[in-house]
Amino acid sequence: MLIRVRKRKRKNSWKLVAIITLVSSVLLAGVVYGLMTYRKFGPPSRKSTTRVAIKNLVSALEIYKLETKDRECPENLSGLVERRYILSLPRDAWGEEFFYRYPGEMQAGKADVISKGPDKILGTGDDLME
Repeated sequence: MLIRVRKRKRKNSWKLVAIITLVSSVLLAGVVYGLMTYRKFGPPSRKSTTRVAIKNLVSALEIYKLETKDRECPENLSGLVERRYILSLPRDAWGEEFFYRYPGEMQAGKADVISKGPDKILGTGDDLME
């Protein structure tokens, strides 16, 4: 009596190895590209974060001016918190409070909101303002 033994086809196992290799290569390329992109652009800088906070404060001041009868800005930024235009007074990326001046010197009829910048000294070249 003759017994036939089936031979397993090895082609299917090579297909699986090829698919795993392809997927792992694509994942590795994605990780490398992601790391290179992160190093080039990086997380948002302190300056850009502070600029966004300044723009938010200026927007809240403009809304305050439009909604008040006398069309004036508050005496200080805590007036925005008291009237609930903002939840709390933000600080710049270096932990300092923003300098506020109304009427502003940069634009007539608008308020100046200034960050002291990295050196934490007002009036130097690294100050950020809107």
